[in-house]
Amino acid sequence: MVSAIYGALSAIENFTGTIWGLGREPIAFLAEAIIRKGITFGGHHDIVQDMIVGHLHIQLAQSAAMVMLVAFRTSKMSGKLYQVVLTITPIGVITLSYGAWVLNHYIIWVGAGLLILGTLTMSITGLKNIVKDKLGDAYENASRGKKLKALFSEPVKMSYYYLLMIAQLLVMPQIYVGLLVDDYYRLPEMVTLEYNFNVAHWHQLAVMIAVALM
Repeated sequence: MVSAIYGALSAIENFTGTIWGLGREPIAFLAEAIIRKGITFGGHHDIVQDMIVGHLHIQLAQSAAMVMLVAFRTSKMSGKLYQVVLTITPIGVITLSYGAWVLNHYIIWVGAGLLILGTLTMSITGLKNIVKDKLGDAYENASRGKKLKALFSEPVKMSYYYLLMIAQLLVMPQIYVGLLVDDYYRLPEMVTLEYNFNVAHWHQLAVMIAVALM
């Protein structure tokens, strides 16, 4: 809700100029273009631009965390491992959200790291439980081939957990780029590279979230 209000305020200021009175032109723009303009012209972002960038980071990350929490219900995790993962998840969400608000990629990395650990653990547990449910008492003595066959016999569930797992592997290099963004990717000669990376990064995660929800 805080992030949604964040985005709403920035949109109102951008199109009406009735909050801070910055005198901005009432135009629509891409968040990626905000970053590109700041690099190309050497200017600093105003409060509206910073709020939009933070808003998009938070909304996307919290949507991903929501999908992860839904998956917890189906993965059949239990015991201390489940309690640990459930504990670090809200900590990760809060930390990541704060990092996005202050636009600090190091803080974002800490929050995202906790969510990555939780999601990987949940995904592996979910895949393992698919096989256990399918084989029942024969699980312990089953060969790898039988376990793999049992896994593929539930294509929807398997694809769900696999998608959540592979998404984390895709997020890791993206976080790495975020950590180096000021030292390397914000150089004038890297403008197009960072612009294209941002477009791919946000769209890739959004599509994965949508597919997981389907």
